Amino acid sequence: MSARSGNKGTLYRIGTWNVRSLRNKKCELIQEMERYNLDVLGLSETKVRGNGMKVIDGTSYVYAGVSDGRARGGVGIAIAE
Repeated sequence: MSARSGNKGTLYRIGTWNVRSLRNKKCELIQEMERYNLDVLGLSETKVRGNGMKVIDGTSYVYAGVSDGRARGGVGIAIAE
């Protein structure tokens, strides 16, 4: 994780994004984190099924979604290496 230090401690850049479906946006997710120099990104409305963790280009992605039926809602968090 790329933390920045200062006199008052470590600084992490944190953001949120309502992705309205993460389908076909995994590359865009990484690009946006790099663009805004984010260390942690909270995601809402991912519309994924199940729970788990994936690593995408060195970024850890932890997610939770519905287990049955239509994929609605869902949340996730992306953490840069």
